[in-house]
Amino acid sequence: MGSDWALFRKSKLSSLEEATGKGLVDEEAIPLVSAINANPSLVTSSSCAGRIALLSVDEGKADATFFAKWHQPINFSEFKKKLESYKSEKPLWLRSEPFILHVFAESTEEADSFLQLVRKLGVKRGGIQQLTPRVFIELIGTNSFSLPIYSGKKPLVSDEYLQQVVALANDNLEKNAKMLERMRSALSK
Repeated sequence: MGSDWALFRKSKLSSLEEATGKGLVDEEAIPLVSAINANPSLVTSSSCAGRIALLSVDEGKADATFFAKWHQPINFSEFKKKLESYKSEKPLWLRSEPFILHVFAESTEEADSFLQLVRKLGVKRGGIQQLTPRVFIELIGTNSFSLPIYSGKKPLVSDEYLQQVVALANDNLEKNAKMLERMRSALSK
């Protein structure tokens, strides 16, 4: 498996470097991604440090499109301004999304070792998703929620409620950042 793994890993790292150069990589995830990729038996595939999103939803998730998204905490006035520019009749949902991390491991033993480490750090959702042709691991944070806030251009909740929800979404981003830092620190030792 060695040379096959080395070629696969090199290809993934090259793709990451290209995506980073184009600004397509979530900056908040880069320190953790770098720490994981420092291990020659692991390589990242995709990642997101978590985000706050407004989704325009028609019939279901497959028909959803992003109206706006933020990877940093947002102040309420900026959020409200964006919300007021929404002109569609489709329902609009506010989502607080957790971090998600996809990692390939050279072996099931390496995957198990990685998963044991992140579980000790408090990651509750994650596991091996695929064994062939590569061992594929997915980790997902638990700080999330989703709720409808507009329907037919009409607000479904008050501004006071929305302020509280945006504060909770910002808090979730902070919790995601702390978990990513704990993982980065542990992997860098």
